[in-house]
Amino acid sequence: MPDSSKTEELFLRIEDSIMALEKERETYERKRQELLRDEGKFVVIHGDEIAGVWDTWESALNAGYGQYGLNPFMVQRIEAVDTVLRPLRYTSCR
Repeated sequence: MPDSSKTEELFLRIEDSIMALEKERETYERKRQELLRDEGKFVVIHGDEIAGVWDTWESALNAGYGQYGLNPFMVQRIEAVDTVLRPLRYTSCR
């Protein structure tokens, strides 16, 4: 039987991460107009802090881990209008 205290701790950590990313999303929306001068690049956001802008998602992600470790941060492509990716159809694996 799973340890309920560990399960509860995991859920609390997940909930904290989701709430933290909401703050990062709000920061992005608030700063979007400023960030658009670097449209097409990638921004790293931690809480209310803009850590910087990078040319590629990979370099932004590496910088985020380098600066924040396993603490929540967001890497976002800077766009005037967010791109929503959706699968056109589901395919089965054979």
